[in-house]
Amino acid sequence: MTGRAEELGFSDVICHWPRDTEPYRARLDVLDEVAAEVLGS
Repeated sequence: MTGRAEELGFSDVICHWPRDTEPYRARLDVLDEVAAEVLGS
């Protein structure tokens, strides 16, 4: 989806920081893993 957004002229992608409560409940280590994969770190 980010590739298509880039084709349309978007230059930024926003991701909600994981929280302990809904609706953004998630584990921080998952965000770290995804960021490392996307950024190639």
